[in-house]
Amino acid sequence: MSTPLFLTSQQVSDRWAQAGILGRCNKPISPATLAFWRSEGTGPSPVKAAGAIRYGIKALRRYERENFGQECDVTQNSDTHG
Repeated sequence: MSTPLFLTSQQVSDRWAQAGILGRCNKPISPATLAFWRSEGTGPSPVKAAGAIRYGIKALRRYERENFGQECDVTQNSDTHG
């Protein structure tokens, strides 16, 4: 399966949760938190297309490296031995 070029706020939240990046109280960083960060001018850089907010995967990976010290791409079956 190929990686999409743009992600929704929910997809970003899910991506980070799968990678173990959590917010307060060890809960996933929510789409509402991402919306707050947008209003504050912090967080990953969003793109607005046709009235919808999306996050470009390249910018998102750069943000993750700078703020989390890792890219949060989760590969399935990475520990599978055949």
